[in-house]
Amino acid sequence: MNTEKEYQPEMEALIEDALRQAPETGLPQGFTDRMMEAMGKRIFWQEIIMEFGYKCLIAIGALLVFGLIFFFISVKELSLLQSYLIQNRVFITGILIAGLFILFTDQVFLKYLFKKQQER
Repeated sequence: MNTEKEYQPEMEALIEDALRQAPETGLPQGFTDRMMEAMGKRIFWQEIIMEFGYKCLIAIGALLVFGLIFFFISVKELSLLQSYLIQNRVFITGILIAGLFILFTDQVFLKYLFKKQQER
């Protein structure tokens, strides 16, 4: 049975030979510039979406911590809070959606617009 070590000198010889030869095809003009631009855009979008996700997770975590503190401090008033949340669920949902929209606009959309403005 051949091991990886037996193939290593053969592979190294093939690699050395390939590096010494001239390439058969060339890259078009501006290939590296286009590639760097595409990678820059991809990295930019990944960064701002990740930041937005982290900030949303922090906000959700803060709400959960508040809920847990309220639950352990006052179990009697939990049913009062639950009935208040159920009665005002449409208003609370609207506030949460508006807050999410504002956070998205601030963290993603405005950064995108500023980047587009700087590119001009």
